[in-house]
Amino acid sequence: MEAEEEAHLRHASLCAQHLADGLLAAALAAADAAVAARPGWSGGHVLRASALCALRLWPEAHLALCRAAAAAPHDAAAAALLATVLAHLPPPARRGASAAYTWGRGEFGALGHADGKDKPHPRAVEALRGVRLLDAACGTGHTLVVSEAGDVWAWGWNNKGQCGGEGGGPALLGALLGARVRGVACGAAHSLALTERGEVLAWGLGAAGQLGRGELASSGGAARVALPEAARGVACGFGHCVVLSEGGALYSWGWNREGQLGVGDTDDRSAPCRLACGEAKFAHVACGGAHSAAVCTAARLFTFGSNSCGQLGLGGAGASVLVPTLVESLVAQRVECALAACGEEFTLVISQTQQVYACGLGNVGQMGRGTDESFGVPTHVEAMSGRRAETASLWVWGTPGTDTTQMLAELSTDAHGAPRQLPHTLPSELPALRTRRVLRVEAGRRHFLAITAFASARTSELRVPPQWDEAGGCVTLPAGRRQKLSLRLRDEAGRAVGCGGERVVGRLLRDAAAEGARRGGEGWCAGAGSGEEEVEVDDLLDGSFELLVRPREEGFFQLWVLLHGEHVLGSPRLLRVLCAAAAAARCELRGVRTEVGAAGTARAQLLLRDEFGNEMGAPPREMKLELRAERREGGGGSLVRPAEGMEAPDELTLRRDDSARPPPPSPSYSVQADGTVDVWFSTTEAGTYTLHAALAGAPVGGAVEVRVSAGPAHAPRCTAHAEAVRRVTAGHAAALPIRCCDAYGNATCDAHLVPSLAAAAPTALPPPRVRVLPPQPPGTAALSFTPTAAGLLHLTLHLNGLEVRGSPFEVHVHAGEAAALKSTLAGAGLAGAVVRRGGRTRALELRAADLYGNPCAKGGADVRAWLSLAPREGEERGRPPSARGRLAGAVVDRGDGTYGVEYKAMPGEWLLVVEVAGRAVPPTPCSIVNVVDPAEEAERRAREEAERRRQQKELEDALRRQRELEAEEMARQEEAARRRVEDELLRQAKKEDEKARQLAQQAHERALAEENKRKRIMAALKREKDTKERAEAALKAQMLEKQRLVEESERRKKQWSKRTGGGFIVNFRTDDGTRVEDA
Repeated sequence: MEAEEEAHLRHASLCAQHLADGLLAAALAAADAAVAARPGWSGGHVLRASALCALRLWPEAHLALCRAAAAAPHDAAAAALLATVLAHLPPPARRGASAAYTWGRGEFGALGHADGKDKPHPRAVEALRGVRLLDAACGTGHTLVVSEAGDVWAWGWNNKGQCGGEGGGPALLGALLGARVRGVACGAAHSLALTERGEVLAWGLGAAGQLGRGELASSGGAARVALPEAARGVACGFGHCVVLSEGGALYSWGWNREGQLGVGDTDDRSAPCRLACGEAKFAHVACGGAHSAAVCTAARLFTFGSNSCGQLGLGGAGASVLVPTLVESLVAQRVECALAACGEEFTLVISQTQQVYACGLGNVGQMGRGTDESFGVPTHVEAMSGRRAETASLWVWGTPGTDTTQMLAELSTDAHGAPRQLPHTLPSELPALRTRRVLRVEAGRRHFLAITAFASARTSELRVPPQWDEAGGCVTLPAGRRQKLSLRLRDEAGRAVGCGGERVVGRLLRDAAAEGARRGGEGWCAGAGSGEEEVEVDDLLDGSFELLVRPREEGFFQLWVLLHGEHVLGSPRLLRVLCAAAAAARCELRGVRTEVGAAGTARAQLLLRDEFGNEMGAPPREMKLELRAERREGGGGSLVRPAEGMEAPDELTLRRDDSARPPPPSPSYSVQADGTVDVWFSTTEAGTYTLHAALAGAPVGGAVEVRVSAGPAHAPRCTAHAEAVRRVTAGHAAALPIRCCDAYGNATCDAHLVPSLAAAAPTALPPPRVRVLPPQPPGTAALSFTPTAAGLLHLTLHLNGLEVRGSPFEVHVHAGEAAALKSTLAGAGLAGAVVRRGGRTRALELRAADLYGNPCAKGGADVRAWLSLAPREGEERGRPPSARGRLAGAVVDRGDGTYGVEYKAMPGEWLLVVEVAGRAVPPTPCSIVNVVDPAEEAERRAREEAERRRQQKELEDALRRQRELEAEEMARQEEAARRRVEDELLRQAKKEDEKARQLAQQAHERALAEENKRKRIMAALKREKDTKERAEAALKAQMLEKQRLVEESERRKKQWSKRTGGGFIVNFRTDDGTRVEDA
């Protein structure tokens, strides 16, 4: 447990070491391991930010510091590093695209923008640029989002702690770091989070028990809700919560005035209660203001809670429903439900064919039918037909100014984001997000959030030159040559991204493992610089990028191509960069063996580098190298040092005479296959020497200082502690310490040990390899070996060519603990037999041996044996009940390393297992096939043959009955066909007669009509003739009357009138008929 608690500290220390050495890739990996070991530790996030700063990945470093600030708000180290990161942080437009867009009312900072103003159109949340989002939720005035990394961001109204922090702009919730949240939900003033382990966390307002903690207190800290099983879905209403479990059950708690908890009453609940839904299993749940909806695995919709406006879809507005109730109208329409969503007083449903149905309040067009009509049963939204989810469009409806939630767009209020006036009672596409593929949309009371698709590193592919693919795992490149790569971006679904703006960075980092292997150990990175080069990235603004790689340093590198801080497909890629011609100014002479004894060989190494400082990986074609070794005056010393109590001879303690000094040594060199130059020289004179080199007349930097000392170890004066290896156990390490002295008794570390280990008697196993540990001051060496074969060994030890006193040493090796791998089984019980169904006892003998095959001489081992049934396909039938299951065997320990094993053999195929110390002894587990006695087998076959004959007879009878039924059915069908033909002919004849009658009647009617027409015409002609005759008679009478009047007038003038003087005579008739003349 302590080791696990300190794991993050070990990773942190390793990260700091890698940062100091310039191994940035290894440093980032160690920092990630520290964060994974303890996600809530701010130090791990600070170290990760430091590694990202060294890689100049400033947005990712800023995100790491946000996590550190969330875990420890007053961390001084994080605050200091944050100032550096903010100074280098690129502008928002260069941090990549944002996956979060908000619009609507900006009060309380609910939109996550710094100005807090209302936004009529969708606008990207700048604080979340480059963060890939998984889920989101909106409350009355606050917002929660979940990233793919499991982090939760919150902002907005926080009067009840529903943001889990200080509120305001988008901020990480430190309490949820490492919780791996996968979903969130928001109520009016409380919040829920669902982790990948199925835990539900709650915080915020708790006055109605909506936090599920068994109390009515509010809390700004996230706490786990005690559920009897893991959850897979959460939903929040205005003040209540409903959780969907992994088993398909529903749990609810919180405000219950309208029965929205579905528990059968209207009492509030402060702890989760399981809903009694019978055998129904649910797959989806949603909550409205005071009602709830759930879709079961049978694609049926259940609703409960307030039904004031018909939002439950049960046939009209009415009283609240207190338990989950099936929406029968959808069943009658044969609608298979997939999802449901709830507004405050209405409900929408998406079918499995992606058709939309709505019910409930429609006073402002929530039903999406172009009217303000409300519906008590789910009604099809015709305007959404054909709008499938794959179109990635955003559709809204509902009159502005309402507090509702719509599906697909889940929108409301007066912030629809459209640049023109829309008929909001019908679904309309949002032009502002038309070019984006919308993954999820959430609606609060007056604000909205949309999550759009983003370019994914898991699907975006790095395209390399063809010769890179031919090279396989490691690509070899020359230093300084430009390499061109391309990157094609794709979203999470694998669709090509058609626009730019994403953040892509490239880096060349030294590969720690490959460089360490090439350099031959640790410490190789000294003077290697930062170990990191930048890659040029060009955005083509069509969803593709060009990358230009031009490595200047030699070595092994990892090519990193990161999209929003994550590797794309094909990244990282291992590269090996080779250098060009050697340059003396960049070459370096290093010491290899600078401390040697008299007459020993001092060695150095010349590292050849090109003009960029890259070490050559192959020998040059031509090289003019000059070497010289100069002795430094005053650096000499005595050849030997006297031991205590002894006096060295005078000729050995005297210094060499200058006149007898040998000439200066002449260094030699050889060029190795890896491009390095080995330089060596030897001398019998002790002292300090300086080795110089020149390449083509130009001096090479890094002169090497060599010290020559005296005093090799002398075997006759050395002592070995033989009791330490007198008795050992096979498989256990044994060590022999040796005290090393030179020929004069001085303790020295200049000792060359050559051990030899041989067995006293011939064995199958070779003698163990002896490891020689380097001597340690003041002169103690050690040998270690691990014997595997039991018996007597002789250890012979030579030091500097001479045998050590007491050599050879006897080493008695004893067998170790019994091991299953080397133990053996024998006996008839390993093979099958002919047995009765009652069983038969079988025996085995186990001979125990240790891990190296040494026979054990004593018992006491943990030996077990059993058989388990291993039937083949089709053989289960016919086995008696006693032959099914598992049978244990009996084991007898004989005390001499052997064991007797017995078991009862049953008919059939069994798996025999014999274990020693919990491991199976070969050849077990093995299959044992026991054959049933032939007599029993003959009886079984006779029964099977009788059964087969009975089944065959039944089959023949069934076929005969079927043929008879088919013949009857054929005759019935023929008779029915004949009757249908006769009926059809009769109907046809009647039809023709009726047609003839109708034609005759029509002819008669036409004749009558013609006669009537003729009569009418004749009558009209007669009337016209009579009228003409009457007119002519009248005219004639009139003319005659006129003529008569004229004649009468003439006659009267002649008969009655006379001339008088000066006047006229007027004739007139009196009443009695007499004529009178008056003047």
